[in-house]
Amino acid sequence: VTVTGPSGSGAPAVIAVTLNVTAATGPAISGIVNGASFDVGNGVAPGQIVSVFGSNLGPATGQSLTLDAAGRVPTTLASTRVFFDGVPAAVLFARADQVNCVVPYAVRGRATTTVQLEYNGVRSASTVLNVADTAPGIFTLTQATPGRGQGAILNSNNVVNSATTPAAPGSIISIYLTGEGATTPAGVDGEVATAGNLRRPIAPVSVRVGGILIPAADLIYAGSAPGLVLGAMQINVRLPANVPAGAVPIDVTIGQG
Repeated sequence: VTVTGPSGSGAPAVIAVTLNVTAATGPAISGIVNGASFDVGNGVAPGQIVSVFGSNLGPATGQSLTLDAAGRVPTTLASTRVFFDGVPAAVLFARADQVNCVVPYAVRGRATTTVQLEYNGVRSASTVLNVADTAPGIFTLTQATPGRGQGAILNSNNVVNSATTPAAPGSIISIYLTGEGATTPAGVDGEVATAGNLRRPIAPVSVRVGGILIPAADLIYAGSAPGLVLGAMQINVRLPANVPAGAVPIDVTIGQG
């Protein structure tokens, strides 16, 4: 920096100033998992909620979605966007190390999909994922271990199921999951499920509780979870009268997944 007096009077003063500049760091994806179970799985399914992990993916403080004017989940949140084969995904949550979004239904029928995340106009390198017809994963309360732990399950009285609030044999429970794949009617990216627009998976659904296969008559409902974005699924089943007491496993199969 050179400082000169008025009208050039006096000798100019030269001040040495140092400016440190670092290269701009764009977003980097380190992994993409099932947003319910946090399991890597064998691929992503149309409409599946996924969690993208990495660095510089979004703002330092996590931002949750606000529905747009049409009542849908937007494809941009806190300057973060996620693309699957160039199609923007509905973004549920954005933070520097994690972004949750919904795989667009347009990936149906493809063998693979190419994913890129954009933050502040800068895109990550491409990540290629296999596409599966279905990729079910049950939401858990802690997500500490993929596919393990206390399920996000409601008892018949809408109380969260736990060791202190167990479900009674013969009662109805609600299981929450994602990864059911294509639906009928066809899913719409970012739409929120209501009583008037519920979808059901095209693939058949079966449930085992404590190793016991739930008969079709007791699989009361399997489809969109009202009040949640399409891609979040709810299954209501009546527990067998002979289900064992204590913590028992729940296994959900949708199609081949």
